Amino acid sequence: MSRRVVVIGRVPDADRLRTSFPELRTESLALALREAGHSVRVIGLVPPAEARSRRGPKAWEGEARVGEEAPGWLERVAELAAEAELLVSAGPHNGGRVACLVAKERPVWADLPGDPFAEVQAVSLATGLPLPDRQAGALAAALPLLCRADGIGVVSERQRLLLLGQLGLLGRLADPAALPVIGVTPVAWHFDGSPAPPRPRAAGQPLRVALIGGANAWLDVQAMIEGLEQAMHAQPGIEVLVGEGDLPGHYRAGWELLRSWAQDRPGVRLLPRLAPAALSEALAAAHLGLLVDREGIEPETGSRTRVLFLLHQGLEVLSTTRTELCAGLAARGLIHALPDGRPESIHRALLDRLASRSGPQAEEAAARLAVELRPEAAAAALLDFAAQPRRSAPGQPLGFELAQDNARLRDALAAVHQSPTWRLSSRLRRLRAR
Repeated sequence: MSRRVVVIGRVPDADRLRTSFPELRTESLALALREAGHSVRVIGLVPPAEARSRRGPKAWEGEARVGEEAPGWLERVAELAAEAELLVSAGPHNGGRVACLVAKERPVWADLPGDPFAEVQAVSLATGLPLPDRQAGALAAALPLLCRADGIGVVSERQRLLLLGQLGLLGRLADPAALPVIGVTPVAWHFDGSPAPPRPRAAGQPLRVALIGGANAWLDVQAMIEGLEQAMHAQPGIEVLVGEGDLPGHYRAGWELLRSWAQDRPGVRLLPRLAPAALSEALAAAHLGLLVDREGIEPETGSRTRVLFLLHQGLEVLSTTRTELCAGLAARGLIHALPDGRPESIHRALLDRLASRSGPQAEEAAARLAVELRPEAAAAALLDFAAQPRRSAPGQPLGFELAQDNARLRDALAAVHQSPTWRLSSRLRRLRAR
């Protein structure tokens, strides 16, 4: 049965320079729902400067852009979703919060691709600092979803077990009527362009290693640099491509370290932020993608979009296997496994890859994953829910009411900060400070 479905999530900018996991997740879930015959409207959460006029799409199956956290944005999402029979969020984590806050009595499938509390832990471990403000932010994002969602999508079986514990704390395990549908919805094989063919490395050609994707808090940048330095010192036939990995608002120390190293190191090429076609062209010179995770709950329960992207680009991949995805790919011989994340292990593995000729790894991975992780297959649990959506009893009504009050207060505060009076007084305070 075809339904009117709203998908709420982040969307790319006009030039597609912003096409990381949140944007790809929105596109893949919307595509899967359309392929299943549903009528889909995308509500794209974007920086306020990118928001379009308040006029909605002329047809239901269109896209509307809403300035995330701008004054009145919750009401705007509610207006655009007013005729939806099912609300679906995509990506972390605001979309799920918003869907639950505006749904009223309609069913909600909330995407939770990675645990927000595990991500806060990762930043805390990387910085060595307690982060009470971030912990409070994670709770504000997760509480509406955990209390209200009728279906929840996670990216791994391990995360499913973590989620069950969180739902138990909210009283949603003891009552079968309150337990939401939980489905593992892995990262889809969904990227711009067609998969690139593998590029065998000719005899005597340097091994070019690609470091691509955001330098987030669970990426062990220091270990990668030290391992690469050891390998490049031992064997000059290794070169490195470093893609733009800045993540403002999340964690910047990793990118600053990586950029500083790349700018000063001969044999390392630093790429600017590129649109997908230009990035694919730059990666055509590379042979191997490298990924090293820190220890922590995020790698244990999350996934790795960049590994799938590197395989999609025709590269072999050398990675730690702390995530469920990478452990499974390594067990099938589709990526090369690092035994651990120590620089010495990275060094030895890189020299092994330099001494070896490229195999059919990426080609075999593309053939398998294009089927196994196509958007409709990856979103199978969501599609089952969309075929027969149901409401579940909420957990901890007081917690959901507090989340609603928090959202209203944040919206009111955003309106105050955007008012002419506030902006004028802020300008005067800055002038006096000078």
